[in-house]
Amino acid sequence: MAVKWISAGEKGIRYYEHPTRKHGVARDRYFAIRYKVEGKTKEEGLGWWSEGWNLDRAIAERSKLKESHRTGQGPATLQEQRTLAAKTKAEAERKQQLEASQNVTLAEYWPVYLTSSKLIKADRKNERSWQVDQGLFDNWLKPLLGNVSIKAIGVDEWDRLMGTLVDAGLAPRTRQYVALVLRQVLAFAYSRKLVAFPPPQARDVGATLGRGGNRRTRILSMDELTKILETLASRDQLAYRFTLFTALTGCRFSEAASLEWKDVDLGQGEVIFRRTKNGDDRTIPLSRALLELLSNLRNLGHVTGHVFLSGTGRPYTTTPQPFRDTVEALGLNEGRSKRDRVVFHTLRHSAATRLAKSGTSLPDLQKLCGWKSPHMALRYAKGVDETMRKAINGLGDELLKPSNVVDLFNK
Repeated sequence: MAVKWISAGEKGIRYYEHPTRKHGVARDRYFAIRYKVEGKTKEEGLGWWSEGWNLDRAIAERSKLKESHRTGQGPATLQEQRTLAAKTKAEAERKQQLEASQNVTLAEYWPVYLTSSKLIKADRKNERSWQVDQGLFDNWLKPLLGNVSIKAIGVDEWDRLMGTLVDAGLAPRTRQYVALVLRQVLAFAYSRKLVAFPPPQARDVGATLGRGGNRRTRILSMDELTKILETLASRDQLAYRFTLFTALTGCRFSEAASLEWKDVDLGQGEVIFRRTKNGDDRTIPLSRALLELLSNLRNLGHVTGHVFLSGTGRPYTTTPQPFRDTVEALGLNEGRSKRDRVVFHTLRHSAATRLAKSGTSLPDLQKLCGWKSPHMALRYAKGVDETMRKAINGLGDELLKPSNVVDLFNK
């Protein structure tokens, strides 16, 4: 049914009435304007009376469009005006979403990345690969950086992450994978303009294998270790006990941090490290010093749950800050190369080296330190000059005792 247009009493403006719908006591009216664009008459609808359109607003709208057409500035048609308004609104909403997204934490953004990335890389990665990524995120990235805004992850956060991975005794390949997962998340966020800069290269954050892998060269002397422990004892007793235990056992950071009292047997003089890096449980004997340390802890009334707790009352998830502060205060890393710096893992490296130098057999060294293959034990035992010299001298001393001397040249 054709509508009947009615002149609104103003040039270029008319309306028609809805046959049934009311606005107040009168019928609702639909307003439209007519004007010329490049010599052609154009008509565009404005909207209903009930939506806020009336004669005065229609006059103002038509005048604005005519002025834009005359000056060549701004939209010359209502459609252009609406399109521009829609774009402006969309841009404002995008900026608002961007600002909100930039404040999202790594933990909050992880599901977004994972869902989208699975769709994008569906033909390149299988479900097992995604499970590995999820495990690395849950075990390392979330505890360390989960609460950090993705736009705030910078050099300091990368240093903290890589330092913790080294302190925890992770293999260089594992550290590389953890760093890769974080770099992929940040690259994904960068491609969507949620962060201002692309993630750093692996070599810039120490996530490349390089020559020598994770073979750190630094071994703490007894004097250095004693100074660390004495300074820690005066700074923070909790960090001191944790560090002393690690130094006396040569265990990994993660093993000491996850040790629970149910796995400590003071009567038998042994502890069990559960679900270690190589996937097995490991039992080690306790020295007199370790028995004294753990007995004193138990006498303090702390007899359930985790053996070592930080100042927050929770198990350690990162290297104790007092340990790092102590190393810095003692100047132990001044002028040292990256692989020659003291980190928490240096305690394990130093303990393994001393065990090897003391003549510990390869099978015992492998068992005490929790290596699945003898390859790692060989790294410490191989080339220990003092041990080899002592052994070879022992052969000579035994053979050349006066009673065993055989004159080979006077026969």
